[in-house]
Amino acid sequence: MKIKTATFVFSQDINDATVGNFIANLVSWAQSNEKAPLQIILNSGGGGVLAAIALYEFIGVLQANGHNVTIAVMGRAGSAAAVVLQAADHRVIYPNSDLLIHAVFPISQSSGTVGTQVKAEVDRSESLTNRTFTILAARSCGKLTVESIDSKTGDRSKDWWVSAREALDFGMVDEVAGSRSSCDSAESAGDQAVDESGDNS
Repeated sequence: MKIKTATFVFSQDINDATVGNFIANLVSWAQSNEKAPLQIILNSGGGGVLAAIALYEFIGVLQANGHNVTIAVMGRAGSAAAVVLQAADHRVIYPNSDLLIHAVFPISQSSGTVGTQVKAEVDRSESLTNRTFTILAARSCGKLTVESIDSKTGDRSKDWWVSAREALDFGMVDEVAGSRSSCDSAESAGDQAVDESGDNS
């Protein structure tokens, strides 16, 4: 008997409260649905990177407990949401949706902020940016590096909007509503070649 895939929707800004509530719902579901697959519909402009990392890590916990996770972007996955997307076993984006990539910005922008505090926050934002860019690069099938993302974001000074097709080309998703990534296509072609070889023997 095929196990039904559960669907959850995250269509809010990413912060401690929204992520906390979402994780609580996932925990409750997972306790009653051992090793069942789930799909998350994602439409978020982003938000707090630490809250995003918490959700990213929790999706890893679900996977470690046998749940297969698909995340499908419908609308946009901006900033921190693009990081959450990378946690999925299978990453889908719909044709007219976008990703937004940019550096993590320091919290304090006030001219009255003490210099040492500003430096600490700049250093922290750089560290978090390195972490998020590394997550993006690691899932890209070798198509992105931290350095290439730096280049696309103007050395971390501007936004990089990524269309659905570009997201597939850069390895940030596995599928665009019916299209497969080159990595998946290569695997499928290899499997087909093996099958054909077997048929001829």
